[in-house]
Amino acid sequence: IGGGTVGCLTDVASPVRPDTIAALDIGTNSFHLVVARVTGPGRFEVIAREKEMVRLGAGGLDGRRLTREAMQAALQALSKFERLARSHQVDEILAAATSATREAENGGDLLAAIESQTGIRPRIITGSEEARLIHLAAVYGVDTPKPAVVIDIGGGSVEITLGAGDQVRFARSFKLGVLRLSERFV
Repeated sequence: IGGGTVGCLTDVASPVRPDTIAALDIGTNSFHLVVARVTGPGRFEVIAREKEMVRLGAGGLDGRRLTREAMQAALQALSKFERLARSHQVDEILAAATSATREAENGGDLLAAIESQTGIRPRIITGSEEARLIHLAAVYGVDTPKPAVVIDIGGGSVEITLGAGDQVRFARSFKLGVLRLSERFV
């Protein structure tokens, strides 16, 4: 979804378009930040990007609790991302939380701590929404009108989509991510 979040910059429903946006992907294994300057309708220029291997879902998948250590690592990474975003004088920070946060018994506690400590208000997205956003980002980057299958292997889930351009015909999320499977079988 790192790219997915960037791709959804054009989906921001607002009568006034911000000039500079920060997009955060709060994933199960890694967190991504992209800061982009909107250059026109459906167009943007990436001006900063950062990635942190947080392993938020380590020990907390399948509805269990996120560990205290993972939550601390998440808050530390997001504080860093928030400072970087503000240094670029962003007009808006968008944040999407995925598999680990949506499944964890204490995912809501993490969201509250993020807002309290950074002012960022992440939104938990469903697996199908995660898949849709990934698809939009992939076809935006490739710019093909032909039908395409997109597969994204994340830490907590795998998303598979089928669509042409921004028309997504099939979008599914499966609980088969790298972190999830390695914790279960390795």
